[in-house]
Amino acid sequence: MKRLLITVPSLLAVAYFALWGCSRLGTVGTVSRTPPAPGMMEGRHGLGVAGSALAPISDEGQHDTFASGHFSYSYRWGNVGQVRRQMRRTGDETGRAWYFDFGTIISGIGGQQERFFLPVGLGITMRGGRVFNDRFSIGGEISGGAVWAEFALPFAARLNDRVSLYTSPALLITLGVVRLPLGVVVAVSRHFALTVEGMMGLPVIDGSALDALAGGSFGLLWRL
Repeated sequence: MKRLLITVPSLLAVAYFALWGCSRLGTVGTVSRTPPAPGMMEGRHGLGVAGSALAPISDEGQHDTFASGHFSYSYRWGNVGQVRRQMRRTGDETGRAWYFDFGTIISGIGGQQERFFLPVGLGITMRGGRVFNDRFSIGGEISGGAVWAEFALPFAARLNDRVSLYTSPALLITLGVVRLPLGVVVAVSRHFALTVEGMMGLPVIDGSALDALAGGSFGLLWRL
């Protein structure tokens, strides 16, 4: 009985802050938490950590500046690794590969809105795509939490063996905001990479929960 008195309120508190956090996740969802360029990286398991910051473009009215940290994990189905190994072995650069990632995102967000807040939220992400010639990848992605959802079209282009550019235009459905990011992925090895991203978030419907925002992020990616 004593254990129940401790466990039940604890679970309710976790659920409350998770729901609150997911509502805030939409606010900083304008930063890509899972860049598309890893579609060209090998490995079944993907881990990522990133920090991001967003600020209003306009100084009019009362606005917030947000900072957030993200942790993501994904599991991959597909033949990316197999096709890349075959291409290296044969020297044939016309290979095609497909992949499907399913994962989770945990984010903590801080901001100034009358008082400082730091909720933590949990979301899920699903992404599928196609890799062409080991140089380009394109696909689709949906992700969301308790009160936040978005649809994105990720695209990446490999400039050389180390550097890739990516974008992932997205509609944050619950907020009526379009995300326009542009990022760089620098591969340190076949399984480890650094990411830097700049972005803009623009409201596209009247009554949107957000004003125009701009910001960026820095992250680390592993595919194991």
